[in-house]
Amino acid sequence: MCARPAGRSTDSAPATRRAVARRARVALAHHVTAVRLTRRLLETAEFTCGLMTKPAPSWLRA
Repeated sequence: MCARPAGRSTDSAPATRRAVARRARVALAHHVTAVRLTRRLLETAEFTCGLMTKPAPSWLRA
């Protein structure tokens, strides 16, 4: 059994874990790319998305 800090409810634990995970992902992205991800950068960035179908294996093509 682990002790909980005083004043901390169990309801905030999942939210806290999500917040820590989000900060860790941003820190990893910064470390890997050397680009500081800021709110302004993400809000003003333009994204291009695409969709590609997976080609059928050669033995299915007749």
